[in-house]
Amino acid sequence: MRPAVVAETTFVCPACGPDAAAAPGRARILPIGFRLVACPGCGIQWQWPRPADAQLSALYTQEYYDAWGLRDAAEAVRVAKLATFDRLLARVERYVRPGALLDVGCATGFLLEAADRRGWEPHGVELSPYASRVAQRRFGASQVACGRLEDATFPDGFFAAVTMTDLIEHVPDPVGTARGAHRLLRPGGVLCLSTPKVGCLSYHLMGSHWTQYKSEHLQYFSPAAATRLLTRVGFGVVECGAWTKTVTLDYVRAQFVRYRHWLVSPLVEGLSRVLPSVLRTRQLSLPLGDMLVVAVRHG
Repeated sequence: MRPAVVAETTFVCPACGPDAAAAPGRARILPIGFRLVACPGCGIQWQWPRPADAQLSALYTQEYYDAWGLRDAAEAVRVAKLATFDRLLARVERYVRPGALLDVGCATGFLLEAADRRGWEPHGVELSPYASRVAQRRFGASQVACGRLEDATFPDGFFAAVTMTDLIEHVPDPVGTARGAHRLLRPGGVLCLSTPKVGCLSYHLMGSHWTQYKSEHLQYFSPAAATRLLTRVGFGVVECGAWTKTVTLDYVRAQFVRYRHWLVSPLVEGLSRVLPSVLRTRQLSLPLGDMLVVAVRHG
């Protein structure tokens, strides 16, 4: 059965808006089976047509998060995630002092934990009923909302910072999501997001087999596209550059068990079989094809 898709007849760029449209001739079919369109202006790529919302929502079950290794190596995953998020929050704190923070797409709450330890007042919003229940058990139902950012009932201008890690590529309406963050931030508040980067080294080396090409990733931002999107809704971008994540080999193996890649999956599985546990669980900060964008809300 073919996956359900949204009926679309135009090629409106998710970053530039209706004033910049990609021609149908720019479309290409990826080996994993979906079609991408690229904007000639900002370089963003997006699925066209995009999957239906119901299909997307059904992806984020417990099995989706088990690909992190939470079932078999929960503490090792937690330690690695906290290390990544500590570095991310340190970047945010260059521009704003700790206060109320909203993590959009908070998953099971690792960034909220890191923020709490650093003196922030953590709040979250998460689409997945499974993940939001886990986060609510950890931080309270009043602190974590289940649903989309656009539907959250947090007060306007309440937050000093909004974070979105590996989130903006998943949302059907990135402009609406960015506007939601702008609405909830106080003047001078900071938005910090990480997302796969069109134009990174692995993108050029792997081509249409880039490991970031996944069915749940609806768009892929270039630095120019991320800057254009955020500027369009009232942010000033102060940082936009390469980003590393803290991972273990066991975590990477779990990812490539779920997301099979003809070259990377066998290599990682082979290393996992021959390396001792002490090396498979060692924390490494690696460039995995992501960028970090930090932006300040104008008054």
